[in-house]
Amino acid sequence: MDQALPKTVSLALTPYGSSPAVTVTRIRTFIDEYYDRLWRVLRRYGVPEANVEDAAQEVLLVLARRLEDVSPGSEWAFAYSTARRVAADRRRMDRARPRTEGSEPLASIADPRQSEAAARADDCRELDALLDDLPDEQREVVVLVELVGMTMGEVAQLLGVPPGTVASRLRRGRAHLEQLVRSNSERMEQSRHE
Repeated sequence: MDQALPKTVSLALTPYGSSPAVTVTRIRTFIDEYYDRLWRVLRRYGVPEANVEDAAQEVLLVLARRLEDVSPGSEWAFAYSTARRVAADRRRMDRARPRTEGSEPLASIADPRQSEAAARADDCRELDALLDDLPDEQREVVVLVELVGMTMGEVAQLLGVPPGTVASRLRRGRAHLEQLVRSNSERMEQSRHE
């Protein structure tokens, strides 16, 4: 993890008035504790895998610049809200970018020698497509509970909503996903019979 934020970058980003050692320690502690979670949130909020590292660095830069304004122990909440905005901006930019013929990644070309890793990548792309079809409030809760592994209480605290709201969004999100999976399966079945 030391490679993720070199000391020279850390010192350059030290908030005015904070000790460089305290800033570096807080950032390194955040990276050690939350980087994997941050990566999963960005990925499941629609940032393409090839761009997740850049998006994560963007979140870390914002955190480092604003660290003086973030109370100790609240780093994840701040980074999470920043990650939501970064992911939304990246999704908006991706939708606005014109598609040209042949612009799909080569990974989408079927290979009869697909390995287990390739099959897993296909599953991830399918999951991303399903999550893209969820309303943002449902997607947010489904990702945090089902994919990041947070409890409903932690999600409620993070989002600043009552636990009942989290439970309701999760229930509706799961039902919506189930409906999407069912209709995708039916479409695939129909196309096989044609």
